[in-house]
Amino acid sequence: MGYGNFEYKKRWCNRECQFEYHLYRNKNAILTKTIAFAIKKFITLKQFLREKKLTDKIYKLSFLLKGIKNKGTLNISYEFSELNQELEELDLANIDFKLPPITFLKSIIFDFLYFNNGKLVNIRVQQAKNNQSNFIIEGKSTTRTATIKNLYQK
Repeated sequence: MGYGNFEYKKRWCNRECQFEYHLYRNKNAILTKTIAFAIKKFITLKQFLREKKLTDKIYKLSFLLKGIKNKGTLNISYEFSELNQELEELDLANIDFKLPPITFLKSIIFDFLYFNNGKLVNIRVQQAKNNQSNFIIEGKSTTRTATIKNLYQK
């Protein structure tokens, strides 16, 4: 599952394992002793910083030093609901959620796929012309309405 202990990884897995480092070296060589000692101290330092929750502050500091500006994260409040009308009755426009103006839909679509066990290639997204905050997400076997309540930048 790669590096990092994240909540979504725990939901996806059926078994959790602890990650361990093992350093192998030649006991007689001074160079390998030095390298192994440096690697051990580096890993110990990283673990200490994680436990003290200092990694976020270090990343922010490195962004400041490099001059990279944080674009901010988009915070979306939405809810899924059953489709209460037939698709033919609604005035809908097909949209491409991969295009920049509406890339915020990706997280909603990925949640839809996660909850409905679907594939991205089977997704079709439409927007209600009379209500810009309603999106119809249609998968292979499930169709839901996603209503966006709040869309703001953090």
